[in-house]
Amino acid sequence: MPICADEEDPELMFQDYEAFPKKWYDESSFDEDSFEAVREYCDLCDKYSTDAVDAFIEWDCEKLEHFEDCYVGEYDSEEDFAREIVNDCYDLEKLMGHLSDYFDYDAYARDLFMYDYYYDNGFVFRHY
Repeated sequence: MPICADEEDPELMFQDYEAFPKKWYDESSFDEDSFEAVREYCDLCDKYSTDAVDAFIEWDCEKLEHFEDCYVGEYDSEEDFAREIVNDCYDLEKLMGHLSDYFDYDAYARDLFMYDYYYDNGFVFRHY
């Protein structure tokens, strides 16, 4: 006879969790919203780096539906991201000539990440 087979409404306990953020773990219940959040988390981790999804969760709480709109990519530093933005959008050599060597990418990165972007553990996200 299975455990709790003689109970009409048995109390179940989840005593372990693995491969999803602890914020959705609760030993005494696992509601439909939490289940959907874990399912969405797993789907995102299949498409993107688990570390990127985890960094997003730390930054944006539980709003996983915004991940794909916010995720920009992985970069070695904020300055590397700023360099890519400048190189993709502007031809500094054409605009500034040899003065382009003096462009302050660090200051530009600081401005970008002050309001428009978020950087965590190598991952860049747009503010939603």
